[in-house]
Amino acid sequence: MQEIVPPLAAVLTDFPDFRDPRGVRHPLLAVLLLSCVAMLCGARGELAIAEWAENYGATWRAPLGFTRPDGPSQSTVQRIFGGIDCDALESRLAQWAARVIAACPAPADLPLPFEAMAIDGKTLRGSARCGAADAHLLSAFSQRLGVVLGHAAQRYGIGCQAAANAGSTIR
Repeated sequence: MQEIVPPLAAVLTDFPDFRDPRGVRHPLLAVLLLSCVAMLCGARGELAIAEWAENYGATWRAPLGFTRPDGPSQSTVQRIFGGIDCDALESRLAQWAARVIAACPAPADLPLPFEAMAIDGKTLRGSARCGAADAHLLSAFSQRLGVVLGHAAQRYGIGCQAAANAGSTIR
């Protein structure tokens, strides 16, 4: 029997909100869900998420849990991403994505029992100048599903050795 994957909203419902309840305009769950939807549509930053909410999100705001007619501003999104526990959020999203992947088996007509995975590294722009110790990100990407399976920060200058060890360092 195939596992039923819970909706993303159920996974994020009890995510701890660090904000003082007296000044909250938008529920944390609504902002997190809106951010996920906007990123799936190509938004790549706080400003892009806020712009997506303003331009395309009017029909989505109420179903996502917003209680006000307007969406979050760029500064609200930035404050939320700056204050939440990113490791905890990443862990929850990764566990949910793993359940989704397990529920989406590869098509039976694939010729091999293998699945393609691309490994790519990027140097964070301006990171060496700012003194960052982990200036490289190494990511593993599933070709079939079109999602990043995991990523790991790497020390500056380790080059191809990181790709050779990717299976053990990607989380």
